[in-house]
Parts: sequence; structure tokens; C-alpha cells
Amino acid sequence: MGLVTGLVILITLLKTLLMLRHIIDLTTDYMPSRFKSISFATEEYEAHHDLSKIYGERVVSMDKSFEKCRDRHINTITITSICPNNGTFESTTDLLQSQFKIISDSLAPYVSLIQNQTEQKKNSTVVIIPNAFCNEQRVNSSDITVSTQMSTSKIMRLVALATRWNGPVSVAVKIIDIEDIYEIQSIFRDHQENLEKVTFHLYLESKALRFPTNFLRNIALDQVKSDYFAILDVDLFPSPIDTHQHLRSIFDKNPHHEKKLKNRSVFVFPAFEIADEIPDKNVTANHLFYPETKEMALRMYNVKQINIFYFDRFEPSHRATNYDLWKSNSTDITYHINATEWGYEPYFIGAKKNIPRYYRYFRGHGFDKVSFTTDLLYSGYSFEVLRDFFIFHVNHPIAPKMKKKADVKLNRICIKGFMDHLVKEYGDGSIEKVKNLPFWNDWKKKSGWGRN
Repeated sequence: MGLVTGLVILITLLKTLLMLRHIIDLTTDYMPSRFKSISFATEEYEAHHDLSKIYGERVVSMDKSFEKCRDRHINTITITSICPNNGTFESTTDLLQSQFKIISDSLAPYVSLIQNQTEQKKNSTVVIIPNAFCNEQRVNSSDITVSTQMSTSKIMRLVALATRWNGPVSVAVKIIDIEDIYEIQSIFRDHQENLEKVTFHLYLESKALRFPTNFLRNIALDQVKSDYFAILDVDLFPSPIDTHQHLRSIFDKNPHHEKKLKNRSVFVFPAFEIADEIPDKNVTANHLFYPETKEMALRMYNVKQINIFYFDRFEPSHRATNYDLWKSNSTDITYHINATEWGYEPYFIGAKKNIPRYYRYFRGHGFDKVSFTTDLLYSGYSFEVLRDFFIFHVNHPIAPKMKKKADVKLNRICIKGFMDHLVKEYGDGSIEKVKNLPFWNDWKKKSGWGRN
């Protein structure tokens, strides 16, 4: 019995060594020397890298980083420039089939390695493929690109969001195996017209690891090609429909508002949620329950068919938007608000240049968006609310409270690192320069950290 067990262990070790050798060989073969020193997943995350600038030819590059607050080493493998030559295919269907085959073949060597990783292990690997489906749709600098993230279970919501927005969309998608690629392929084939303005960025990581919400948000934001972006979650739909065209029309007629975006203002969408839950399979771009105009939203709000988003769970999350003023219709196209109440986590439009990035170490639920609000405030951004636009959350089954509490507990240990980031980025290394800024004492209380 001991001999058999020993042989099994030996065979397993040999298989692991062969797989690691394959990964190393693959990385070395395809990585030009100029890429070998590239690092865009460092401790603080190189937030201002435009990833498109370091991708030139087909390349597999590897970066090693350390997730300090979780004591975990991360190997980040990025596969780029995998697009087939369009001229060699007779139809779009053949081209798509080839593209998905390339994606599957590119990810296959890493899947079994990644699936065996757990939260408890001190090493993990992720694989990223930016613009995986080679969407070469023209994006104008004046466009506003939705930046969002999701798992494959939300893809029908993405179809509805992209249809309602009717402008460019950049989405980072966490996948856990090759089956997820086949699921995306099926939806993509059936809804290609609705998704033609969407660029997909794939992120392969173990199912056992908590959802990398902020890392995905950064990937999607880095890949925005226009001067402006709109931060939305994939469950939040904009109104009125064809939102991108309506917004561009307003900015074209009122260029000073566009200048505000370039001068460190962000424009907030008032956020609501539909009282009734709509199953994923029934989510479409248009639905009887959707508020399609501001007038309709006000009527539905008065009879409690829609509510302020998340207000019954945590009022500060959207209270600073000042819904009474929005409902009054008595303001200019935008109106200024005070965004310094702890917990404020709005969705908004901004200019991409010099915008901070999300603190990537907050995973799952808890502190993920309010940390971004903190960065914006410390960077000198002001907040204004769009008078004639809004978004609404299409409700879905929510994660169990125990899971959310577990996420918050794990994220709490990363708060000290986030506060260190604030000191380094905005205080030149001095706590004295930041301790009187908004949210500092709130972060201190949340962390239980005894710094003065």
C-alpha cells in the first residue's frame, strides 16, 4: 500500500513539473526581450498604464506581484495580439469560430493549474486576454465608453445594457474554465448585432478565489479608448434609451460641461432600483417594469414601484446625490453636490486622463467603491449630478448575508494597505497631510488601526 501511494505522489509531482515547464517555455518563446522587464501588477498597481501601449505583437508576458494584505504571491500572465487575419475567412461566422478556437487553445495550458488554487494557498495565477474577440469598431475620442465588469452568468444583462447605451462598452469578464468561453460564444453568436460595440477582456482565475471586482474594473477602464467613460455595474441600466447619443447631444450643445469633465469633475447618475426581481432569463433591453423617462421614473417612485438604489440597506451609499433636488427639475443640466459623506459610492461619467484607479485588493463585497470615491476626493475631483438622466438596478437574487460579511471581514485586513496608499499618493508620505481630509477617520475606524 505504501509503494502504491508513493508512486501516485511521484506521478502527480512529475505531471506538475511538466505543466510548469510548459508554461515557462511558452512564456519564454513568445515574449520579446523588451517585454521581459514589464511589470503592471505591482504592489500599488500601475494605475496609469495604458495597457495598449505595451502590447505590440503576439506575446505572452508574465508578471509576478505580491498581494500583501492576503500574504499571496500572484503570477499574472497576459496574452495579447491573438487576432486572426480577417481576409482568410469567407464569413463572419467562420472568423468568430476561429477566434474562439484561438482563445480556447491559448487558455487551455493554464486551466488545470488555476482550478486547483484556493484562498488558503500562498500562490495563485491569473491569465488576462485584453480585447479577446478582436472588436475593431471605431471609437471616437469624444465618445463615452461604459466601463464595467461581470461573471459569465450576467452576460444577458450585458446585452441589455449595451443595447440601451448604444455606444462603446469595455467589459472585463471573470471566467473559470473553457466552458465559460463556449457560453460567451453562444450568446455572442445570437446577439452579435447588440454586442458589436463591446470589447471583451477575459480574466481567468480560480473559482475558489473571491471575485476580483476592482481588478476587473481597472482592466475595463484601462482599455477604454475614448476620452470619456461611464462607470456602471452590469446590473444597472441607463435611461433614456440610446443614452450615449442623448449625452453626446447635450455635450455638443453645451461644450462647457465637457470642459468640466476635463477639469476634474464627474457627473453622477441618480440611481434607482426596481422593486420587483427580474430573473436573468427575462432580462431584456426593454421591459414593462423599466422607467423609460424621468417623468415615468418620478411616477413609479411615488407609488413605490422603484426606490432609491440600496437606500433601505445603507442610506449613505447614494444620499449625497440629493434626490429631492433632482426631482424638482429646477437646476441646470447638472448641479453640484457635497460628496464627503462616508459611504458615498455613485456611478458617474468622467474623463479618463489622470483618473485614479480602483484599489485592486478589495475583492467581492465591501469598501470596493467607497475607496474609489476617496481617491477621487483626495485627487481634487468635484461631483455634479445629471438632471435629465438616471440609472436603475434590475434586481436579481442577492448573495447570502454570510458571504457578504465574510467578504467585508477579509477586505478589512486590506484597509491598512489602502491607507498607506493614500499617505503615499496624496500626503507625500506624511500622515499629517491627509489625516484631516474626508473619510480618513472613517477608514481608521473601519480598520481598527491605531495610527494617529
